[in-house]
Amino acid sequence: DRVLPVSQILAQSIKELEPQTKTQVVPNIVENRKLRTTKKRSSTSICVVADIVFSIKQQDKILEVFSDLPQTQFELHFYGGGPDESKLTQMIKGRSNVFLHGRKSNAEILEILPQHHALLLFSAYETFGITVFEARQSGLWAISKQDFGGSTYYDDGCLVVDSQEDLSKVIQNISSLAPTVPGIFTDLAPSSVGEKLSTLYSKLLLD
Repeated sequence: DRVLPVSQILAQSIKELEPQTKTQVVPNIVENRKLRTTKKRSSTSICVVADIVFSIKQQDKILEVFSDLPQTQFELHFYGGGPDESKLTQMIKGRSNVFLHGRKSNAEILEILPQHHALLLFSAYETFGITVFEARQSGLWAISKQDFGGSTYYDDGCLVVDSQEDLSKVIQNISSLAPTVPGIFTDLAPSSVGEKLSTLYSKLLLD
């Protein structure tokens, strides 16, 4: 038997719990999709696509950083639901440039992403972080962390932050950056991941 974690970080966590477990990393699939021309929002628009769980996804810390930025220059859009949704609703009351849109399907998110300038994923922990790559394919800058499981696949459109101070600086710089080109992630394409799985299963059959 063999466990197939999506990242080396997850594989290490499994090994810590069950040292005898055999693992083989197989990354998430990022579907290839055609980029649609969509008008950007007038202010520099940052979106956060994640379940609203402060202890993990850290929307409260993101909002804290965003509160110090010029209100007329930046917008912050939260997509998702979860146990801290009502708290977030209260926290953003009276803020004209912060929006909570609730849960959306993945298909809806993929349609919405090109409206924004950057996606932000500032979680305490991510085994992979697939939204980073979906955003990059849509031509957005992606603000993310180096210690996420999918970081080995980051391209030049991924802006790495390690602290709230870093995050503030990067967000402020977004408005002065030229638009980034859409990301291409060949190693995460269905054909590439499918080939890896096929090779793995063939080896297992021979064992």
